[in-house]
Amino acid sequence: PASFWRPIQEEASGGDDDDDWGDDWGDEWGDDDDDNGAPSYPAVLAERGRLSQQQQRQGPRGGGARRLRRRENGRRLAGLIVALMKALEDVSLDDASLIAVLNRLKAALLATTLRDGSLLCAPLEKAMQAQRTEAVRIRVVRVAGELRAMDALRRIAVFDAAPSVRREAVEMLGWNGARRGSAVKDAAVATARDVVLGTDDDASVRAHALEWLAKLDDADGLGEKGLLRDRSAELRARAAELLGDVVARRAYGQQPTTTTESGDDVLPLTAPPVPAAAPRRVDRGRLRGESFLVRIGYDVATRRLAEAHVRDTHAGVRGAAACQLARLNAAGLVAVGLEDAAASHRLRVVDLLGDLEDARDVSVDFLRKALESDADAGVRRAALERLGRLGDPKRAIDDVGTKDPAVDVRERVVHWLGRLRRPDTLLEKSLPNDDAPSVRARAARALGDVFTFALSAAAAPHVPDSGDSGGEQQGLLVDGETNGGYSAGGASSSSTSLGAAALALTTTTTTTRSTTTLPQWGSLD
Repeated sequence: PASFWRPIQEEASGGDDDDDWGDDWGDEWGDDDDDNGAPSYPAVLAERGRLSQQQQRQGPRGGGARRLRRRENGRRLAGLIVALMKALEDVSLDDASLIAVLNRLKAALLATTLRDGSLLCAPLEKAMQAQRTEAVRIRVVRVAGELRAMDALRRIAVFDAAPSVRREAVEMLGWNGARRGSAVKDAAVATARDVVLGTDDDASVRAHALEWLAKLDDADGLGEKGLLRDRSAELRARAAELLGDVVARRAYGQQPTTTTESGDDVLPLTAPPVPAAAPRRVDRGRLRGESFLVRIGYDVATRRLAEAHVRDTHAGVRGAAACQLARLNAAGLVAVGLEDAAASHRLRVVDLLGDLEDARDVSVDFLRKALESDADAGVRRAALERLGRLGDPKRAIDDVGTKDPAVDVRERVVHWLGRLRRPDTLLEKSLPNDDAPSVRARAARALGDVFTFALSAAAAPHVPDSGDSGGEQQGLLVDGETNGGYSAGGASSSSTSLGAAALALTTTTTTTRSTTTLPQWGSLD
């Protein structure tokens, strides 16, 4: 159409279009025109060579000659481009020839400074409709991406029949969005979010759109379109991970993975930008100030993740949402999963709460709740283990764990009571009152370990560690040894006295429950 070739001719001829060259187009190329009035590709190449030889023979001339040459160059360039575009519609050419035509067309278009992607939409889409080979159509998409034909890319991403071609169109849309101005980026994000994720039936195409939304820092699209609405559970879980990546990067001030270039430049087709590794966890100290949380989209992202954590029908998606909530240090929203119907999910929630060491004051309350009320013994045992590793600052193991209905859980309770050096609870609850012999036996062993450790600690001189301020250091007892840097001088006299009482109680209790009489221990000194 004239709207395409006329600006190319005027630009190439320097604006000196003093003759209506469009009227005598057929006169100049008439012998080689096809039925539509456009010159054939071989005729354009032959004429181009003839004019080039003629210019070499004539040599440099005056200003009028230069204007003439510019007009002739404009005509040749426009003719070449039109012929190449018509060649793209020729289904008789093989793939190699068509790809060569595409490369030549791209070079001819780059020879101008117009580079308006909208001019390419109609011819490129005609080429897409005429060619049935995916390799050629993918090459057309790449050329469209390099030449910024965003409208053509959007339509290809929606209407092409081959998933590989649509996926390449999404790639080129994201590639342009990462390198162009904000308007191009917004157009790429809108297409990936509203069109591809909303309508495409192929999961691989939607997955590619999700990855580009994360690279372009679109948390809203990941949460609203990917996490909450995608029909694939695998992609919903992946959207949760990418949403966590985006918010974590924002919390640490990492910029989106875009390299904005001048909108008029035609950039080489290079590999897409590689996003920086997102922080594994957002420190609680960074989540300060309401304005900061709003700026990084923390509230919106956690709300979307919390909704998926509660409402999604797939346990894997709920688990992925819970992991990202823990990553963002939202302990309260993670703990909602303790009400989940699936024991496997509640078990995962317990593990996540136990890992939130910088939110320990909140996590231990939820872990106590799980230890006290969960119907599954495996979940209660996991909560017990996490409380023990956190030091059980609120003594939930003493108050709740010793009453657990499962014998194997109570066995682990006395184990942790020994490691935490709590002989009083062992002496007052587990040893005399537990109905299971295995629990009483473990309680006796734990008391013996505490007693032995207390005696050895009292006999050894206190050698302060580099970080010891002279006071008692907290540590865990593991079969008579320390875990956590406990110093020998930190033993209290109460441990020794409780150990003596434990030995006496063990002798009395065992004699009462059995006919076997234990030997006399004599003086503890």
